[in-house]
Parts: sequence; C-alpha cells; structure tokens
Amino acid sequence: MANLLPDNDSPLPLSRILDLVSRARKPIATNAIQNGEEIEIKYFLPLSLLTDRSDLFISQSTEIVQLYFEKEYFKSIRRLAEALTGGKEEIPEQIKNVRIRSKITNDEICHFLTIKGPKDEDLGRREFECQISPELFSNLIPHATAGFMHKTRLHVEGELIKGNRKRHLISAEIDIIHELGSSDVAHRSMNQVHDELHFVMVDVELPNREAVTDFRNGKHSFEFLKSGAIELSSIDKALKQPFSVSSLSRSGFDRNVRDAARKLCAKAFKELGKAA
Repeated sequence: MANLLPDNDSPLPLSRILDLVSRARKPIATNAIQNGEEIEIKYFLPLSLLTDRSDLFISQSTEIVQLYFEKEYFKSIRRLAEALTGGKEEIPEQIKNVRIRSKITNDEICHFLTIKGPKDEDLGRREFECQISPELFSNLIPHATAGFMHKTRLHVEGELIKGNRKRHLISAEIDIIHELGSSDVAHRSMNQVHDELHFVMVDVELPNREAVTDFRNGKHSFEFLKSGAIELSSIDKALKQPFSVSSLSRSGFDRNVRDAARKLCAKAFKELGKAA
C-alpha cells in the first residue's frame, strides 16, 4: 500500500493546485489521454465460482488504489482537467463521479485523473481520463475523501462473436477487492467478510452499442460469465446500488453490501443449479 499512496504532510489547497496548473506554459497532461464514450457491462460473481476455473487466460495483473471526490469538488476538478489539457479536450458536462487512481503494472507506477458522466439506458457514458504526475496525484489525495478502494485487476482476453460470425477481440476486467472505506467509514478488508459472501466485480468494455445485445445473448468466449454471473444493470435498483464502485468505496462492506451480496450469491448459485 505504501508504494501506491505516498505520504503528504503539507497538502496544497485545491484552489492553489488549480492556479499552479493554469499558469503552466503548455498542457501538462499530454500522454495517455482517453476521451470518448464508454460502453460497459458490469457483473457480480461469487468468488468461489471463479477460483476453480482453469479456462481463464489472464494476460495481465494490475494493482490499483483509487480515491473519489465529493460532489462539491466536481466543478473545480473539471476546471483542473481543462487546464491540464490546455482546453483541447471535451470534458463531460454532467458528472457522475470523479476519481484519482494509482496503478502498478509490471513494477511500473502510473497515476490518473478520471471524470465520468452518468450512464444512459444503453450502458454508455462519457468518460475523460488523463495521466497525471506523481506530485499532482500526491497533492490531490487529501482532497479525495469520498471513498477509497484497493483492488487487484485481472485482465482476461476473449472474443465477441458478431451475427455474421466475425470475431472481435475484447477483454474482461476482474476486480478482486481487498480494502474499502472513506473518511467517514473505517477501511475494511474483504477478509473481514464471511467467505460465502466473497465476490468479484467484472467489467466488460464493448466496442459499440450494437455489441451489447450480442454479448447478452452469449455470443462471446467468456464462459465464466455464462453461468452464475449476475449482470448488475438487469437487477432491481436496491440490489444494484450497493455495488456501484463509488458507493462501495464510500460505504465499505457495510450491512447493505453484505445483505445484497448474500442475496446475489444465492441468486447466482440458484441460476447455476438451473443451468446444470
């Protein structure tokens, strides 16, 4: 954890950070900028249904720590993103959540600022992300008090099979959550939750909106998602809400999450039994 979250004994006010970035002579975030529409399906999966799989091709493993900002900071962070990119990138006007993230892949550490818009009915949303310096990341940490998450992300390669049998390479991201919490909620480890409630979150990013129907109809190579995995966008809002990443990061493994996990695990094993 120490490698991902640097100590910062004297944080700068957010207004001062914005002022310093705005005074830069050229855009600071010139690399690793992602800006556009994200089409993503999210799944809940009991961990026990994943551990016995021998057919997963894990291409990469990434250690991630991410921290979220309260709504009161959204406008300031949006202005910061505009300053970072010299006003050359389109930042979402409507904002659902804002986060900073530290990632370790193959011993390389990178830091990112991400702004996400709300999802529409077709699972699409606007997303802006840019790589930021370790110094800026360190200075933003004290202001990101709305939630914390430490997880390991496993990247699994697969294929999407279109109606004409044409195959497209896609990937699934399996998030194994280790620790959650916020400034108001003590950080809590998944190990403190009963084994039968252990779960993973799986994100599948698709190339376009048309691919959603094909994927839901099972026209893909991710066999571990075809039995026992629960698509979160297709269930009751009361069960879905506790598993939004920003909500998990804020509330930790509270009673709402544990109760919802218990119901979804039961639903997953029931569906698995029907499939068998």
